[in-house]
Amino acid sequence: MSPWRRDAPELPPQPIALPARGRAQRHGLGDGRELYRLPAADLGLVKRVVELGERGVFGCEGGGADAQGPWFVLGASSPTLAERIEVAACAPAEAVALFARLAGALAACEAASVFPGRLRPSEIADAARVGAKVHLLAESLLDAWLGVARTGSAAEGRSRWDAPELAGGAAPSAATNRYALGLLVYCTLTGRHPFSGLGMRQAQRASEEDPPPFPSEIAGSLAPGLQALVLRLLSPNAEDRPRTAADIVRQLDAVTRARRTPRSSGGEHPAPPPTAPREAPTPARSPRRARTRAWVVVPLALAALAGAGALARPRSAELRPAPRARAAAPLARARASDCAPCHAREVAEWERSVM
Repeated sequence: MSPWRRDAPELPPQPIALPARGRAQRHGLGDGRELYRLPAADLGLVKRVVELGERGVFGCEGGGADAQGPWFVLGASSPTLAERIEVAACAPAEAVALFARLAGALAACEAASVFPGRLRPSEIADAARVGAKVHLLAESLLDAWLGVARTGSAAEGRSRWDAPELAGGAAPSAATNRYALGLLVYCTLTGRHPFSGLGMRQAQRASEEDPPPFPSEIAGSLAPGLQALVLRLLSPNAEDRPRTAADIVRQLDAVTRARRTPRSSGGEHPAPPPTAPREAPTPARSPRRARTRAWVVVPLALAALAGAGALARPRSAELRPAPRARAAAPLARARASDCAPCHAREVAEWERSVM
């Protein structure tokens, strides 16, 4: 549902009249929520309240303008984060969600060029415990917009949620709130303040040094980069911290996306190594088939050896021409001298008998 609507919620049968808050008339809706009505000239103010309410400021649940003028609704009051910030550590997922919600709210204030007041646990509604979202109360900012006269001194006392530069006389600013955000997240993850157990002055001196790292058992359960981001917010030198709350949102988003994305190496959930393809098993050979192969292979091997021997013979023996047989002369033309080489004795006897 859009936070900007035309018609305001209906009042209960017996309206609950509440004291005015500056220019705003207040009415109880019977369930803890409050309806604020303002003059028509404050339409722009109502729109700013609704826009910031979407980003986690004021606890605004919607607004609009009807025949009676502009209006907005604030959610029911809830406990603050101060009531449980150091009682016990939050689960990592809950702490990261709180971190993202508060960083987004600070980024919205910086983008709108407004200061919501000092970021302290007592100024953060722990609305998740009543089914709503954690948000900045920003009471001083809303009072200023509604024209509420502030009583007493506007100066606030020192707090252990203050950035180190405040002790040197710097004014509270978006930069000091980003440091306080680091303290809050440190507490939600570890269950204790980084300088717990120290007096105000000792804690101030300790904040001028690098903050202590998380206990090893806690650091090991966090997404890579989360502890580094929190400790960077707690740097004693303001120049070493993220420059804007929007930078914090982007860096936190990168940390959470890296946690969700499987990596091939490192991290808590590495991707399984690729499985090498299995070789197909060699089928067993039967004895009969083996004998058959032997009868085929052995003659082929002998033939190969014979061929190799033939190739090894000298080329002279291969090129020597075979003797040609002489054709026999016809008997009618034969002479004794023709037969003498082979039949010398018979020729000699023949000649004696003829002579």
